[in-house]
Amino acid sequence: MAPASLMRHAWIVAATLAAGFLAVLAFHGERANTSMAKFQPAGFMAHLTVTDVRSIEVLAGGKRWQFARGGDGRWSASAAPSALPPDLGARLDQALGLLRNAGAERVMTPEELGAQPLADFGLDPPRLSITVHAGASTTLSAAFGNANPIGLARYARISGQDGVALLPAYVVEAWEKAVEAPR
Repeated sequence: MAPASLMRHAWIVAATLAAGFLAVLAFHGERANTSMAKFQPAGFMAHLTVTDVRSIEVLAGGKRWQFARGGDGRWSASAAPSALPPDLGARLDQALGLLRNAGAERVMTPEELGAQPLADFGLDPPRLSITVHAGASTTLSAAFGNANPIGLARYARISGQDGVALLPAYVVEAWEKAVEAPR
């Protein structure tokens, strides 16, 4: 056989092998499914669902709001200082969902904080605080303060936990929007 004829046959064999390899991969190969991991809530209310919450108390700007979930699942205000937004239930459920799902970006330990006063973080007094009840007892109390220096997180104190947490700013903003509290 001539060298050109031999090269042509070599390319045909190589192309056939490559096509066969691709066919085997297409019908029998499998990639690990790393992008489809089941979502796990990482927030401070991860042990609850949003519908478990029965009542909420919000304090902001010297005002106090109290909300209760009725047997039909809808929210009502038991005490509110001003008119309520028409989409109140959706706002409250969204804020609760973010508090359940979004974890702290960082928690500064008491040792890291040292003698730095909580007022430096906007936590004494807090800019906004919430108390969440899922049953007869308080499930969660949280106080939210100022934004961090780059504005992407807010300082928070969570009942039962030492230190100061940095929560994503959108979590606190959802609570502010729920009651339309001033920033």
